Amino acid sequence: MTKGVEVAERVVTLLSAGAFTATYKQAVLIAMMDLCISLTSGKGFPPTSITTRQLAERIIELYWPQTRQWSEDGNARVLAQNNAGRAGTGRATIVRAIHEFRTVAEGTSSRAATLPSARASCHSSYEALVCEVEWTLIEMPLPKLQRVGGHDTNWLYRINWADSAARPRRSLVRAYQRGKMAGFDNQIRFQPGVAEAFVQLAGILRPFVLQHWAAKVAALNSLEEAKLPAFLFGVDRRSLEPVREPLIGVQAGGCFYCGRPLARSVEVDHFIPWARQPDNGIHNLVAAHPACNNAKRDFLAAPGHVERWRDRSRVHALALDQIAHDTQWETGERRILGIARGTYLRLPEDARLWRAKGEFVVANPQALLDLLAA
Repeated sequence: MTKGVEVAERVVTLLSAGAFTATYKQAVLIAMMDLCISLTSGKGFPPTSITTRQLAERIIELYWPQTRQWSEDGNARVLAQNNAGRAGTGRATIVRAIHEFRTVAEGTSSRAATLPSARASCHSSYEALVCEVEWTLIEMPLPKLQRVGGHDTNWLYRINWADSAARPRRSLVRAYQRGKMAGFDNQIRFQPGVAEAFVQLAGILRPFVLQHWAAKVAALNSLEEAKLPAFLFGVDRRSLEPVREPLIGVQAGGCFYCGRPLARSVEVDHFIPWARQPDNGIHNLVAAHPACNNAKRDFLAAPGHVERWRDRSRVHALALDQIAHDTQWETGERRILGIARGTYLRLPEDARLWRAKGEFVVANPQALLDLLAA
């Protein structure tokens, strides 16, 4: 059995095992995959470890859209993500904390806040949120996620604590979170080959785990599963409106893909497709003709487009950063570059990449490595 197949089998087993009453294990698995991809190095290597803080920040990003009000059935509410929430006795700790932060950030406004705007306007509250989510991860899902039949398998990662007497004291973690030399080891170390398997198989494993997550939420809320994925994990195209005109300006009024002048109808496209890896950072967004956007769909763009995309990030870095600042948007430059590396540098040599409507070219691994190395 190859390492990738072995890791995939273990993920399936972990999703089926245990007595988890919340959606934490799905969120943790997705967050780990996402971090392995986004932290890919210039040579294409995924990280050997991640920190509990990095995991906490990604978990917040994943749950953020899910703390909006669901009203499809006429009963406006934040969807339950654990058994207690279903019974009306409370929400999962992480979801509750994120929802409370969101409520503070939005204040009396009827408009839903984006996470970058909430983070910018309520920075101290956001830092407190990260600390609470990080502690919850340390205390609950991380030492329990790999348990099968009462046995800790440690199949995917190693941590230097458990959920027994070996659990770190809250005071110790709090001291570490305040930047003191507290002796807490915040590293989540991947077992050999796991991070690489996460990157290689993300296109298969990620949708599978998301489907499992949606099914869990559907069961907890007595809803039809088919209605949930777009709400839980999709992109709200209306939310991209604030950056549309500024992106047109950066591109000198031309479509990113064909270069022809943009007319009245302009769409904002995710250069690395949302279906591959959801990232709304300004460096991953381009202005395009609807026809070009529709033709590209969820295909990966050809090396020529990758070169233009990298040049845009370099030449117009200040302009893109200014757009992010003015609109309280996330820049996402380092993260989307890691995602591009993790995605492109593992393509088979005969992979077909989109160039224009009806036109595809064979991937050029060396050219892609040169473009994405720096």
